[in-house]
Amino acid sequence: VNLNENEEQLLLKMSKYHRKNISKTSKIKNLEFKILNYKKPNNEIKIRFNEFKKYHKISTGRITRPKKTWDIMLKKIYDNEAELFFLSLNNKAISYLYCAKYFNFSWGWSQVNLKEYEYMSPRHYLEWNAMKYYKNNNHNFYEIGERYFEQNKFRPTAKEISISEFKEKYGSDKYPKVILRIEF
Repeated sequence: VNLNENEEQLLLKMSKYHRKNISKTSKIKNLEFKILNYKKPNNEIKIRFNEFKKYHKISTGRITRPKKTWDIMLKKIYDNEAELFFLSLNNKAISYLYCAKYFNFSWGWSQVNLKEYEYMSPRHYLEWNAMKYYKNNNHNFYEIGERYFEQNKFRPTAKEISISEFKEKYGSDKYPKVILRIEF
């Protein structure tokens, strides 16, 4: 997504479905968008990050990635290379979005909602606010991610297809990704 466009243009490029859910969620009383970054006390970062990990396990019923990956993600927050955004309802975190950044480029890396709050569509609102945060902090681009399609030699998982269809509705420009394999 080109964050150099104004907010109205960014919203207009989104699907009607995303705009509707962002608007609906924005009207929920006592819902707060919060940012956890390197400026916060280390103990607060660690507590929230551990809750983010716990929510992933609750959501999927299993550990979703190796401990080493979680350690790297946490270190990136301390090193000012990532932020952990979350929505809090009545002082309870209900949705987390981890985003990394490099120069003026940012991207969503991992997201989770507490299942009992998914009816509110917190993901839409959370990612939109993360995009606005990066726009207001002089980032030029927010990477939405790859759009997966089933192909002859590549079969993405149902989860990969679902996530990419969801993210495509944020209205980003589309660019081809070319992979060249050379065998020796």
